[in-house]
Amino acid sequence: GEAGGWTAHKQKLSINMTKNTEKDLLIAGNKPVKIMVSVLALMAAVPIQPARAQLSVTCTQAMNFGAVLVPANAGNITITPSSAFSATGGLSVIHNPQPGKCYIKTLAATAAPSVVVSIGVKRTDITNATGGKIRVTDFNLKTPNGGRTVTYSSVSLANGFIVGIGAQGQYSKNESRGSYSGTITITATTP
Repeated sequence: GEAGGWTAHKQKLSINMTKNTEKDLLIAGNKPVKIMVSVLALMAAVPIQPARAQLSVTCTQAMNFGAVLVPANAGNITITPSSAFSATGGLSVIHNPQPGKCYIKTLAATAAPSVVVSIGVKRTDITNATGGKIRVTDFNLKTPNGGRTVTYSSVSLANGFIVGIGAQGQYSKNESRGSYSGTITITATTP
C-alpha cells in the first residue's frame, strides 16, 4: 500500500520445515509424547525512496522456537539475534530454537550512510490449526537488547549484511500441541 508517498513491497518467506512437524517422541519407558514446533515467518518491506539508495531485503531464515514438549507449566523461550536461547518455567526444548535472519543490500550504485531496520509490532500471536496461540513479544534486532528499531551506520550495502532477529515466545500451561506459525514484517529504510 502507499503511505506518505512511499510504496511498500513485501516478500513472503518460505519456511523449510519437514512435512510432519508434529512428531511422536519416544522417551524413557517408550511412551510417546507429542511435541510442538512453532515458527514465525518474516516478511520484508522496503519503501520506495526516490533519490535514495534502493534496498533489497530478503529474509532467509524464519524465527523458529524449536520443538517443545507440551508444557505442564507456563514458561518462556527467549531467542537472541545471535542464536543463543533460554527456556524458563520448566519448558523442555527438544530442537534448538533459531533466530530469524534477513539479508539487506543495495540495488543501485548509490550508497547510503546508514540503514534503519525495524519491526513495527510490539507483539504478535502465532497460532495452530486448533486455535491454540503462543504470544511472541520482546523483539530484538542485532543484539539481545537491540529493541525493535536499529540504525546501522557505515555499513557496506554493496556487499550487504545480515540482521539477526530475536524474540520471546510465551507458552501457556498445557498449551495445545501442534505446529504454530505467524508472520511479522521487517522494514529497511535509508534516512
